[in-house]
Amino acid sequence: MGMKLKNGTSIGFDELYERRKQAVALYQQGMKRMEIAPIVGVHRNTVGQWIAIYERGDEQMLRPAKPGRPRGSRRKPVQT
Repeated sequence: MGMKLKNGTSIGFDELYERRKQAVALYQQGMKRMEIAPIVGVHRNTVGQWIAIYERGDEQMLRPAKPGRPRGSRRKPVQT
């Protein structure tokens, strides 16, 4: 049996970034989104989104952002 991929929520930021770069590299080599998706473990539409980001010149946007609200951005108290 093939290797079982972890989903994006259970892997580190560096590994997720590498998967995204791998998907773009495979696309540049001539593979189709439908062929790339099972290799990197995501839906073909997600591969398409990554490719679109790269083609816009936003390669840094392929780097995953930390989840959640930014540190120090507390909710404002409710005024009565």
